[in-house]
Amino acid sequence: MSTTIDLGKLRFNWVGEWASNTQYESNDLVRHGGDVFVYIYGLKTSGQVTTNATYWALVQEGLSWKGEYAAATAYKPHEVVHHANNAYVNILEEPSAGNAPPNATYWQLLATGIKFEGEYNNSTAYQVDDIVYYGANTFICTANSSGGNLPTDTAYWGTFSHGLAWEGIYANATAYQKDDVVTYGANVYIAKLDTTGNLPTDTAKWDTLTSGIRYTAAWNTAKADYKISDVATYGGSAFICVADNPTAGSDPVTNSAQWDALTSGVQWEGVWAVGSTYEKDDIVGYGGNTFIALSNTTGDNPETVTASWERMTSGVQWEGDYVNATTYQAHDIVSYGGNTYIAYVTTTGNLPTSTSHWNVMASGIKAKGNWTTSTAYLPDDVVSYGGQSFRALLAHSSSVFATELASNNWIKFTGGFDWKGAWTTTTAYKVNDIVNSGGSVYIATSDHTSTSFSSDSSYWSTFANSGTDVGLTITSHGDILYRGASAAAALNAGTNGQVLTTQGPNANPVWKTSAGATIAKYLINS
Repeated sequence: MSTTIDLGKLRFNWVGEWASNTQYESNDLVRHGGDVFVYIYGLKTSGQVTTNATYWALVQEGLSWKGEYAAATAYKPHEVVHHANNAYVNILEEPSAGNAPPNATYWQLLATGIKFEGEYNNSTAYQVDDIVYYGANTFICTANSSGGNLPTDTAYWGTFSHGLAWEGIYANATAYQKDDVVTYGANVYIAKLDTTGNLPTDTAKWDTLTSGIRYTAAWNTAKADYKISDVATYGGSAFICVADNPTAGSDPVTNSAQWDALTSGVQWEGVWAVGSTYEKDDIVGYGGNTFIALSNTTGDNPETVTASWERMTSGVQWEGDYVNATTYQAHDIVSYGGNTYIAYVTTTGNLPTSTSHWNVMASGIKAKGNWTTSTAYLPDDVVSYGGQSFRALLAHSSSVFATELASNNWIKFTGGFDWKGAWTTTTAYKVNDIVNSGGSVYIATSDHTSTSFSSDSSYWSTFANSGTDVGLTITSHGDILYRGASAAAALNAGTNGQVLTTQGPNANPVWKTSAGATIAKYLINS
């Protein structure tokens, strides 16, 4: 589809890409290669190439990017391709194919570039300006190579950049190259030349890049490959290795020839366990308290064996809801019903209400949602039943609420109503449930399951009477509601042109057609 370009008195018709079988007329614009031409011949013709000045005039010279060079493609003038890291522009007037850059008859170099090829591969053929990395350095290809020419071969490669290659932990079987960086123990080393099987401590092959320490976690009796500057914890203290390969099983405390004390401290071991072995300065939790070991100890209760443990802090520990099978320690806190209790001795199987084992810490209530059957309720549990809430006075398993209420298992906590919407059959209603039926609202006076509203009338009291249903009074589109002599009434819609007219007090409004009303109508509409 052509597009007209209007430039005042000049009008051009954009036709698109030039085609030999298209018939062109005056002022047609086409693109050929990267250029734009206008048809200037007075008669319509086809097959006239854009280089024929009798038929065509150059409007704009440009470039058209065609991507990677393809031998099968016939390229037009000023089309640009990518080939061997460089960009070339076609300079031949006629389309041509199969003549790859840098053939100067067909192509002109537009821009040179480089191409990153990743890690050097000895079997890969590389072209000029290809870049590879080899070891820690990058190299640029200076002469085409069919493969087998290492980047260190200056006949084919030049150094592009120097760097460091991180190789991780030293491995004795790995072949390292110059400027490779490894860790060995707590230190970092850099290769001075290509090397295999020479430890980083060999100063002829390696230089120390950084010195430091390496944390190796808790000391392990089975580990025998600790290195200089390795740090291990033992008990609450930390030790640093001062000699490679200490004897396995020789702990840092007794093996002072290979370990130095780095720091002294304490170590948190969690909750005390009767079967665990603890070392001096280990800290444990027991109940709501913390204790520190005075010596190595196994099985000594922190609360009672003062020769092995010393109390560090006193506190409390929240244990959640009371469970009868759980063993509680002094200062443990539990929830039971709506109250919280604190143990003042170790106890198992004694309810928090037992004053020989527990003290009340805080009194309160516990919301349990809607009352349900077969549920274990505790004192001060609060439930919703109907529109009211009730607080439990005794621990019990629920069955029939009315029976439990009569037995003083519950006491009313708050009063209220529960809106149930429209009354329906076969529904379990409770006291203070509110429904609507026949336009009126009713409140339940006792629990029951509905059958029919008339049959269930003894269970309901009127809460609110129904009012006048406006929908029964005005029934047609355009009706107007007004107050009649004794009740609401409807005035049916009048006819076109009539106006609503009052007839004074104690009289109904009417529709009238009059000259004055008609004039008023036109005045309003104008």
